[in-house]
Amino acid sequence: MFGVFCSNSMAELPKVIAHRGYWKTPSSAQNSLRALELADSIGVYGSEFDVWLTKDDVLIVNHDAVINGMDIESSSSKMLLKQKLKNGETVPTLDAFLNRAKKLSVRLICELKPHKDKQREAEAVKRIVEMVRKKGLEKRVEYITFSAEGLLELIEQAPKGTPVYYLNGSRLPKDLKFIDAAGQDYHINVFRKHIGWIKECHDLGLKVNVWTVNSLEDMQWCIDRGVDYITTDEPERLQELLRSQRSFHDVAGFLPVYGKLRDCKNPLYSRLSSDMQPDCMFVLELILRVWELDGQLNIIISSITLQRRQSKGWTCIVCKTGSGSS
Repeated sequence: MFGVFCSNSMAELPKVIAHRGYWKTPSSAQNSLRALELADSIGVYGSEFDVWLTKDDVLIVNHDAVINGMDIESSSSKMLLKQKLKNGETVPTLDAFLNRAKKLSVRLICELKPHKDKQREAEAVKRIVEMVRKKGLEKRVEYITFSAEGLLELIEQAPKGTPVYYLNGSRLPKDLKFIDAAGQDYHINVFRKHIGWIKECHDLGLKVNVWTVNSLEDMQWCIDRGVDYITTDEPERLQELLRSQRSFHDVAGFLPVYGKLRDCKNPLYSRLSSDMQPDCMFVLELILRVWELDGQLNIIISSITLQRRQSKGWTCIVCKTGSGSS
């Protein structure tokens, strides 16, 4: 048994964002008041929702640009707000949505939808930011958008320091840093193609959110790469996966792990010590993480090859990480 020192800089586990609220449950629906309440009830970091501006200047919460054949941007709120969601609720206004949020504690991840008319989109930003201010929710709201114009409007109009993320997957970390965006909020396939962007964002002090991550495999991929947030339609599934690994990530300082020495030229030296023979080489195998999920034991092992140099301490020659299950 060996002790390995782990610094306090060990990456934290990602925070969970419920995509359009927690809607994959009975009595709920996407972007409904119930979905917001349920997201709050399970303790996720944030609940995401989508906002449009109607023809008569009413902000409403809905994902698609069209509701039952009616285009939101060119329709009046009178008819739109009569439309039913799958759980029987009517389409909510942003005003009603924020009033319900005031009774909760979950963070609000507000997505400004790209409007066809960019002047109307700028008006939507103005009205959203002002309504959030009047409701006293400025410290709990973060903004996201696919719109390049809307991104700049939100950064300019929201209180300084309010997180504003870009969704479109096209801008480099350095470009987002230059305009004071909070970071990249991209689809998982974008990060799979540009995996180096995660480190670039963190090196620049930016955050990384990945969407929409629903499979265990994709969730684990994001966790292993140290992203800051994961947006999912399966928030409880992700929470369970994170709980199964939290004991490893929460440890700081001296972490006991299982270690085994092998391939050492002199078998009498079975521990790390300053009196080991020069040029002695061995492999230290560390079980970095063990968790059980769905009845399966999962193991992450790091294999580190070290060599003792004359009065120069230990040098890591090869470091490999793999995983297995039983």
